[in-house]
Amino acid sequence: MTFIPQIQISSRGAGQTHLLGVYMQRWWIISLVTSSILFPIYIFAVPVLKFLGQQKDVADPAGSFTLLVIPQIL
Repeated sequence: MTFIPQIQISSRGAGQTHLLGVYMQRWWIISLVTSSILFPIYIFAVPVLKFLGQQKDVADPAGSFTLLVIPQIL
């Protein structure tokens, strides 16, 4: 279960249903900002890892893996 459904359930239980839309908007903004920051890191993982001194035999498979898991951040 993610954070937003827990907040929505708590709001509904506390009788603050007027705040559900506000929480959803905040969640979308936070998710958009976070994914915008992580997306380039995922795309350029191999050069970043090599720049940080990681060995080529580790950086290449890690870069391939990060390309496969990009949909999880969206």
